[in-house]
Amino acid sequence: MKDKEELDWIPLDSEISLGEERGANEEREKFLYNHEFVERIEVLHAIYDLREIMYPECKEAEEPAIMDDVEAFRYGFKFPESAHRNLTKSTLTKILKIFVGFSSLADVPIVKDLIDLTDIDFVHNTLVHNTVKFLTQLFDLEGVREQVKAYLTNPYTYKSKGLAPALEYLLTREPRITEAEKGVLSELLGFLQE
Repeated sequence: MKDKEELDWIPLDSEISLGEERGANEEREKFLYNHEFVERIEVLHAIYDLREIMYPECKEAEEPAIMDDVEAFRYGFKFPESAHRNLTKSTLTKILKIFVGFSSLADVPIVKDLIDLTDIDFVHNTLVHNTVKFLTQLFDLEGVREQVKAYLTNPYTYKSKGLAPALEYLLTREPRITEAEKGVLSELLGFLQE
């Protein structure tokens, strides 16, 4: 009789798994319904020219505006529904196009306000550095790394002749580069050399 009483308080396996499933479903619901991130990616994707957000919003700011959207991109790459995940990937592709073919920067109004356009190399290096900062925040996501590699190794992608030297310059001569950014720069250079 005593043995039976001891067994009565032990939950059945099905009771344990139901509790675990309920917890996982609650987390999934929270993940699925973050409208702010979903809407932000939709807004970014609708912007025709994303170059402006790759620079700080004002001269006093140190970080590019895109850094405010890192969590929206992280969320989008983990999103269980393919439509939003694909929209996030498409928005990243727009950023990669700017990164690879960073021409006509003199037309970007915010760039005109930030620097003297006689130093176009500075403009290029700033764009490249800001994109590397952004990618560094996302490179732990396998989907991001795969997409960047696929984009940079695609033979039909226009590979700017200035991108590899700009990456090498940042890696070897830019004092503000963090160790994490150096790791991403090395990977990006490796992708370009494939």
